[in-house]
Amino acid sequence: MPAAIRHRPARRAALVGALLLLGSLVAAACEAPPDPPAAKLFDAWKAGKPSQATGAFTTSAAKTHMFSQPYTTTAQWLFVTCDGAAGSTYCTWVNRIEGRLVLRVDNASQKVTSVQRISLNNESAGRLFHGWRVGNVAGSGGVASPEVKASLAKVPYKVSDHWLPQGCVKGSLYINCTWTNDAGKTIVFQYDPPFAWVVGYSGTYFS
Repeated sequence: MPAAIRHRPARRAALVGALLLLGSLVAAACEAPPDPPAAKLFDAWKAGKPSQATGAFTTSAAKTHMFSQPYTTTAQWLFVTCDGAAGSTYCTWVNRIEGRLVLRVDNASQKVTSVQRISLNNESAGRLFHGWRVGNVAGSGGVASPEVKASLAKVPYKVSDHWLPQGCVKGSLYINCTWTNDAGKTIVFQYDPPFAWVVGYSGTYFS
């Protein structure tokens, strides 16, 4: 039997293994949004079809704001979580630089009533955290020291923690960019402006 034919099962097994690994990474990075109005509006925006965003699940103002910027695959939007507060549900997605997209759903009308886009304001920190979020710290680019990237890559990411970016604040030495999870734990990246990369990280998540 020719060698090329003899090794086909092994190649097929390797391909299946690679696909399963890819599927596990995607599953680890996001969850299906549980709130139908927010999911429907996001899906219509993703498809680039305003006509699909009907008054059954969104207000005109929210729809206009949502479609004021086009959806792009390069943004790499990932769903994080939906949280309830005072008669509303807030569903949050993050992009590859950890900018937030927050859709507010009025629980009584079951319609999206507002859309917020919130920038992290630090691309290096955002790209590094997002790389950790999707299991690809090494592929996040030259945004951190090699020591920081090597150390962070060893920390397991748990999708159930629902990490949300909280913004960046200038300190005496570094710009500190913070994320919080459902348990109130924090991860803080220290960004050094002169070197334009993340030089360390800390937070209550590691204590």
